[in-house]
Amino acid sequence: MVHERVLILDRDSQAREALGDCLSSLEYPLELCEKEDDAIRLCAKEKFAVAFVDAVTSSFEATSPIERILAVSPLTPVIMMSAKPSTQEIVKALRAGAMDFLTKPIDLDDLSGALGRCLARRQELVRVQQQQRALEMKIEHRTRELSEIYQETIKALGSALDTRDPETQEHAHRVVHYTMQIAEAMGLSELHLMGMERGAILHDVGKIGVPDGILFKPGRLTSSEWACMKTHTEIGYNMLDQIRFLRDTTPIVRSHHERFDGKGYPDSLLGKQIPVGARIFAIADAVDAMTSDRPYSRARSMEEATEEVIKCSGSQFDPAIVNVFQQLVQSGNWAVFSPEERVEAESAAAIEPPSIRASRIAAA
Repeated sequence: MVHERVLILDRDSQAREALGDCLSSLEYPLELCEKEDDAIRLCAKEKFAVAFVDAVTSSFEATSPIERILAVSPLTPVIMMSAKPSTQEIVKALRAGAMDFLTKPIDLDDLSGALGRCLARRQELVRVQQQQRALEMKIEHRTRELSEIYQETIKALGSALDTRDPETQEHAHRVVHYTMQIAEAMGLSELHLMGMERGAILHDVGKIGVPDGILFKPGRLTSSEWACMKTHTEIGYNMLDQIRFLRDTTPIVRSHHERFDGKGYPDSLLGKQIPVGARIFAIADAVDAMTSDRPYSRARSMEEATEEVIKCSGSQFDPAIVNVFQQLVQSGNWAVFSPEERVEAESAAAIEPPSIRASRIAAA
């Protein structure tokens, strides 16, 4: 029967050779080490069935040989050895991670018993690890499937509005691009960024519930029509709040028309009562509106748009986020959404599908 290799770490050459002879008689291939660092390097590179470690080589500190071996080779059982072990010494070894303890000189029967226990434990650890890997693969596969379903759902929601006004699709790409630039510059977490990206994509999905006669009216809206237009934030919120995996989008969807001074809608939130994603999006949305050609106004330069954002700091926009935006522009790190990026975004629509926003009223 061919066994896996066994490691022996012992400064005493005679004891090391004696244990090696015993293990050789049991047909175990051996690796004998005098120095702790040599043993650690071997464990990091190769698999061992068991590691025998003499207590004299260990101080039982945080960097003891037992812990160092297990750090680089968690599935290698460690058997501690000592000529005259005290109870305290045995307890420390077991707490450090040793699976068994043998007293020198080592009896062959004791050696066989300890080996059997450790090898059985190692087989169990390997089996559990294999089961865990198989489970992780299943979870990963299922996560990919769910992600595809989620993205298709987002795409369907965006497409529902695209069919009403396809010309606004590029606006969605740009505001997502600008929102993420500011958010990333602020150092927000990946989880936060994911929700904000989805929220920016779907920010105007509630306009599905606004009648065409209002959404595409060529002239000025009446007060009642404007009141109807403003309900798109609550319509969008109520739609997405029913979908658990899209609830992280609702802060932007509901609050992207709030103002820092409390004069926005639908909830008249003031200052930092407004979700941070909505405060960021408000600047991104305004910048895109000002730097894009509209039926009723020419595109402004980035310099003009930046000046306007700064002018509205503290009233329409969060001053702290305005500062982040201003630094991005002044440092040359603000990236204007390019035609090439638009093509890439459209080709990746199945993964990051665009939302749309009615071009009829940019500030709606």
